[in-house]
Amino acid sequence: MFTDIVVLVSDTSHITCGECNLLSLLTSNMRNKSSRFKFKLVRSKKAASYTTNGDTAEKLHGDWTGNLLSDKPITANFSFFEVQLQQTSTGEVDGSYVGISDGPDHSSFYGHMTKSICAIYTSNACNIAAAPFISVTTNQEFAAFRDNSVIGVIVDKITDELRFYLDGVLVGIGTTKPSLFKDIYVFIAMFYKDAKISIVDKYKYS
Repeated sequence: MFTDIVVLVSDTSHITCGECNLLSLLTSNMRNKSSRFKFKLVRSKKAASYTTNGDTAEKLHGDWTGNLLSDKPITANFSFFEVQLQQTSTGEVDGSYVGISDGPDHSSFYGHMTKSICAIYTSNACNIAAAPFISVTTNQEFAAFRDNSVIGVIVDKITDELRFYLDGVLVGIGTTKPSLFKDIYVFIAMFYKDAKISIVDKYKYS
């Protein structure tokens, strides 16, 4: 039913104003009812430096070995998730990636983007410096994560787009499309000791 609606909207030349309004209302309602992705945080195979209870996670010592993932893939046509970062005991908010990946294990991740990961980094300078695998094109609204920043990620298979938000404001678009991922998992990597991250429910997205 949802796919049929999307196909109709893709060519609106033959649709009346009333039909457009109805289709817009239907798709909006479908997105808002159950679009928040509910998941638990799990560790990749070599992520011994993380501890997690499923809803929150903490880094035990500083390194890039292993990462965190969702316990299941994102399968809906439109969904989003949010996580909140907390600074370390030494005040660090740097050294964190939030986004998606194509598989349940990235044990070899060492702080470098690949074609199988699309994630926004703590600071814009490092997002730009990540060539040749720049995975997020950020806008002027984004400078860096702050303590207690809420990072929201929309996985929109309807428009085939990944959108990244900081405290409810759009700050970047993924350079990789959802359709290029075989499976889509939440992907989180933190470098610094004592860095913490939590699944939260703060903002609404559409």
